[in-house]
Amino acid sequence: MVMALVGLDSQLCFVKDEQSMFPLQTAVIHGHGDVIRELIFTCPESLQMLTSQKETVFHLAAKNYHCDAFEVLFEEAKKLNQEHLLDEQDDEGNTILHIAVYNQLLPIVIKICHTSTDNFKTQINAVNKKGKTAMDLYYGIPDRGLATRQIGHILQIAGGREALQPLPNYVTTESTTPGGWFFETKNVLLVVLAIFIGMAFTVIFNLQAFFRKDNDIIASQLVFEFKDVATGGLPITFYIISSTTVAFTTSTCILKVLLYSLPCGHFMLLAGVATFILYVLLAYYIMPKFFVRVGSHYLSSSRLMWILVVGIIFSGALIIFIAKCFLMRSHKFTKWIKRKWFQINLLSHSNKRLPRSNPSVEFHMIGDTLPAAAPNS
Repeated sequence: MVMALVGLDSQLCFVKDEQSMFPLQTAVIHGHGDVIRELIFTCPESLQMLTSQKETVFHLAAKNYHCDAFEVLFEEAKKLNQEHLLDEQDDEGNTILHIAVYNQLLPIVIKICHTSTDNFKTQINAVNKKGKTAMDLYYGIPDRGLATRQIGHILQIAGGREALQPLPNYVTTESTTPGGWFFETKNVLLVVLAIFIGMAFTVIFNLQAFFRKDNDIIASQLVFEFKDVATGGLPITFYIISSTTVAFTTSTCILKVLLYSLPCGHFMLLAGVATFILYVLLAYYIMPKFFVRVGSHYLSSSRLMWILVVGIIFSGALIIFIAKCFLMRSHKFTKWIKRKWFQINLLSHSNKRLPRSNPSVEFHMIGDTLPAAAPNS
């Protein structure tokens, strides 16, 4: 009957009924799998249609407890490369996984957590407008039977976690700076960087009082070999100033970035530049005066120090970048191993079905809470 009507005019797929529902949405609400398949075959665009509450057909299947209908939708979406619809959120921010966990639909949870292709990966930890992840909803279920505990186990294997804190209903401009830094984090960074800069100045001012004997060494030997740099043959004052300069330069650069986004940031930036110049002059004055022979060239102690400082900063940044990339790759590889293990050990559950509820169940929204089922009167 459906094929006969749609065959006459495929535009019927875009005609709404009295409840403002498209034919595919109506078929999903009633759980008619064969009709769903025929409608998607005739009009693939109908798979992307939304209700007035921004619900996809996947939402409707989960909210009405139709696991079989969801299975058909999932297969058709995979054929059309429309898996991204599984991550769509309704007007309350709930994904299909939120609904499936809340309604304790094990087969749907398994399907969603299994879904991972080269072009799409399910967002297991998506947060709704109440700041809840699917794992938060799982822990909110009062009575957890066997199927419910399996849902929690599947979410954990798939990388599910609780939200750090509930999200507010609105975002205030006072909570973040224009650069996106949280004020608390920025304040901590400012304090730590100020301590490093203050420590650098303290060390520079007190070096001569603690290392007077370096002057005697310099008086007896004005030229060192390049190998002395690595073997520690240079005056210890040189190494202390070089290390302090690395910490001071790095801290100053980060501090300038943080200060620039604050009110009067341009003036603070100017003050930071002046402070850096002052440090450079002090370091030049305190630095022991000697030369290091490199082949047929001679490097002064100050020039050698800045070459080492720049080299250490760039080398450190490169090492951190490589380590970060390695950790990210290791994390992805670990998730891949867990996903494969998950697929092997839980494949037997994919063919199981939970008991079908009363087909006359309709879906109603209770205020702004999560979906609940209520029988027709």
